[in-house]
Amino acid sequence: YPAPRLSNVTAAAPPVNLLSGAGAGIAVGILGAFIWDKIVIATHLQIGIVASLIGYAVGMAFVRVGKGHGTVPAVLSSVIALMAMLLGRVLLTKDMLAAEHIDNVNLTMIASHIFELLRPMDYVFIAIGVWGAWSTGIRGPQARF
Repeated sequence: YPAPRLSNVTAAAPPVNLLSGAGAGIAVGILGAFIWDKIVIATHLQIGIVASLIGYAVGMAFVRVGKGHGTVPAVLSSVIALMAMLLGRVLLTKDMLAAEHIDNVNLTMIASHIFELLRPMDYVFIAIGVWGAWSTGIRGPQARF
């Protein structure tokens, strides 16, 4: 039998650090949700692409800090991105209720108003954000938005 050629041997990829990747994704998601909420409050415009960029940013933070990509990082970053966009909706709904001088705003009240305020295009931008996190988690930092 011939000896294996070194050009056919590939080094194993280093393991992905899921904990640090998830931590970075969560931090970026929280920051993105807060920034998106404040942009909407300041401009009175719901700019959907900002919500979508949250997903891409979460995925990018996950793969850069976690130092790897693949199915598991893609799934985790997609879930984190979805939760970050929902957090942005919660913050926005809370601020909108407070602007209407509604006292005693609680989580139940916010939850009941979130879905009243969502329009069909909001779902599209949320889906784009989740896709951005997924594609970045699968392909790594070279993924394009």
